[in-house]
Amino acid sequence: MPENFTSGADFRPGTYRCPSCGEPFFKDLIWKVTCFECYLDKKGKRRTEAQIRYIKVPEPIPGDMLKRLIYLTHPDKHSGSEASRLASQYLLKLREVQHG
Repeated sequence: MPENFTSGADFRPGTYRCPSCGEPFFKDLIWKVTCFECYLDKKGKRRTEAQIRYIKVPEPIPGDMLKRLIYLTHPDKHSGSEASRLASQYLLKLREVQHG
């Protein structure tokens, strides 16, 4: 799991409401406290047209697809490789966050 993915005992990545505007935003790092629009407003900046075209609100991965991905990346299927272990841990954490 990437070192910065979770830091802080109670932090859970997921969709949060921006305290400034109330809009949902995906918080994947503990230090993100507002949506990107409010962050830019605070800095006195605006998004470029190119940035606006590529913005997409992430949707949770459906439970059946997560189950399939976890099965496909399981270390038992890949001789216990470090890459499969990290991928499986990430997907298991994601399943816990998205589906409880």
